[in-house]
Amino acid sequence: MSVLNKVVSYFPSMKNTTNGVDASLLVLLQSNKHEVIIQSLRASDEVTQKIIKESLPCYTVAGRFSMRSKAGLLELSGLANADLDSAEDYDIISLLQELKKIKSIAYAGLSCRGQRLHCIIPFLYLINTKSITSALFNPLMIWVCQWATTATNNFRNTFCFIQ
Repeated sequence: MSVLNKVVSYFPSMKNTTNGVDASLLVLLQSNKHEVIIQSLRASDEVTQKIIKESLPCYTVAGRFSMRSKAGLLELSGLANADLDSAEDYDIISLLQELKKIKSIAYAGLSCRGQRLHCIIPFLYLINTKSITSALFNPLMIWVCQWATTATNNFRNTFCFIQ
């Protein structure tokens, strides 16, 4: 069974923080439901990209939420999202292929704009079911998380756009 086989919250857009529904993370990652709109977004100018991106559904890798906030946490997934924003200065496809070789990264893919990367990283241990106060990473994961703008001790507020 895949470590990505978790129930997460799925929101209609980044502006909708209270209308989330339960969804399978694995199904979301494998779906091509939004492929046409993602291709359109990637072919658009920056202004249009922003408009399209704001209308895309998003999901909370960290778990299930009654609302997209710390207070809304219902259940942790044991997973963290790491957006590698600084990766746009590198050969994205080559870097993506290398990240996919790292066994402790459960998922690595392109951002919805296709210019950056994002990874899903499982936690080795959950401290308790309501909060993550620290994460135990091997040295390679520390390297990955140094790039990650969302890789802090508080992963609860992060969400991913559909890709």
